[in-house]
Amino acid sequence: MSIKDNEHRCDYMPGKGVYISFDDDEEPSWTLTVQREASLQDVEANHFLDMVGAIIWCTEIEIICCPFCGEALPSLEGRDKDTYGVFRHIDSTGWSSKLL
Repeated sequence: MSIKDNEHRCDYMPGKGVYISFDDDEEPSWTLTVQREASLQDVEANHFLDMVGAIIWCTEIEIICCPFCGEALPSLEGRDKDTYGVFRHIDSTGWSSKLL
């Protein structure tokens, strides 16, 4: 496991489309982000997508441990674990993005 620039990386994580990052705001949290980027075929099939690499959809969820290596993530001392686990899904496949 390594933590650099508020990110967690481990040998078990996929190389693309999955990120774990730390946000040190008023309620610090580690967030697992899974996103799908547009390929050339996606751009050709969907006129709402304007470039390869654009994010088609993104799901974010607060986590306490890395789901890939099982390591507990640091810097959550004092955070109420009962309020943890906020999630959101953003769908950008249409004219406007939708927060689901």
